Amino acid sequence: MSVNQDDKLKGVIEVDGYEMTVDASPLDDIEMLPKLAELTKGENIGLIKELLVLILGEEGYQKTYAHFKAERGRLPISVASEIVEKTTSLINPKG
Repeated sequence: MSVNQDDKLKGVIEVDGYEMTVDASPLDDIEMLPKLAELTKGENIGLIKELLVLILGEEGYQKTYAHFKAERGRLPISVASEIVEKTTSLINPKG
């Protein structure tokens, strides 16, 4: 039995002591490159929430947001960026 490529792009990551299930498959799309490039260059930081919803799912995003809101009073951009960064590493784990 072969493993579906999208299944390889799912996993659990830990950021700031909080574990979450992510799915990198929505980011493994040539159409996402411009958005990821903008974010990497520090442009259009507003994309980060859209990316979080894509990789965590709406329910996962809400749980993650609620966790950090309770812990820190907000979901810091630095944490959100780390979630995206760790998720994209699932696409190319060798860097």
